[in-house]
Amino acid sequence: MKTCPVRGIPIVKKNYNDMVNIFSYDADQKLFNDVFVISKNAEFYLEHHSNKEKIISLIRQSQIESEEKGIPCVFLLNREEDTAKDFKNSFFLEDFHRYSFGHSQKEKLLLVELSKDCYSTLPFGNRMLDHRAMYRLCIFDDKEMSVWFNALNENGLIEIQGSYIGNTPFNTSSIITPRGWEVLDQLNNGSNSNLVFIAMSFGLNDRTEVQKAIENGCRASGFKAITVDMVEHQDGISDKIVSLINQSRFVVADFTENNLGVYYEAGYAKGLGKEVIFTVNKKHVDDLHFDTQHINHILWSDYEELEKSITNRIGAIINSL
Repeated sequence: MKTCPVRGIPIVKKNYNDMVNIFSYDADQKLFNDVFVISKNAEFYLEHHSNKEKIISLIRQSQIESEEKGIPCVFLLNREEDTAKDFKNSFFLEDFHRYSFGHSQKEKLLLVELSKDCYSTLPFGNRMLDHRAMYRLCIFDDKEMSVWFNALNENGLIEIQGSYIGNTPFNTSSIITPRGWEVLDQLNNGSNSNLVFIAMSFGLNDRTEVQKAIENGCRASGFKAITVDMVEHQDGISDKIVSLINQSRFVVADFTENNLGVYYEAGYAKGLGKEVIFTVNKKHVDDLHFDTQHINHILWSDYEELEKSITNRIGAIINSL
């Protein structure tokens, strides 16, 4: 029996056609969909990639997010593959190498995951993690998961109840400490803020006009929109972005030109439970990644339309909360 190239468990291989394989998981091994679909070119690329672990982590993250949205996903090498036209909802592995992880944020995001899973309405109820949380955060294996989990414990953010079951943190009970809840409050300190973080491509030819339209749309609703280059700082660019998202009430993410940094920033904000308003120029709709295609984007063709749509969306979603 063949082994799944992503999860390393037994899998039944079926051919969709000469270029695409469909792998069916054993009933006892299912975590995502019943099947895993990947082109033969993408599978070869994965097997021989110098940073295979990174690609696998991104595939698993895409799988789990797609499963939770109820949408099956397909993995191809690139948009030029002959089979690309057969699959509307596809991820392209050649795009993944440009994606950068925010490793320094995994500990805090793992704490956020724990805060979502509670068997009690009390703040100090027992909580457990499973592989879904691991894959959502692009944590590669049990060893890395144990490091982050132990860091939460050693830093006083959680208290592990008893010992690991099977030498992994999964299905191991823990409680969030008062210090942990304090950190969670800090991560959500933008809940009453009037700041809005703009995630967008800085390489747009009309960046100034697009940014101004978003700023004006937010201002009309009583919010101040900011980008990372508008704030003086001495931190690394990624650290400052994380800090500004933490401080913001919500995020406006413009996906025009399909900038991968925007996907990361929007994903980080969603991981914190913040609202994200998605926008894209109508000319670039077909370039959107599969995992955001189902989301209700603001589709705009001119700056006035973008500004008015931002104001209306804030009124409908943010100010109604």
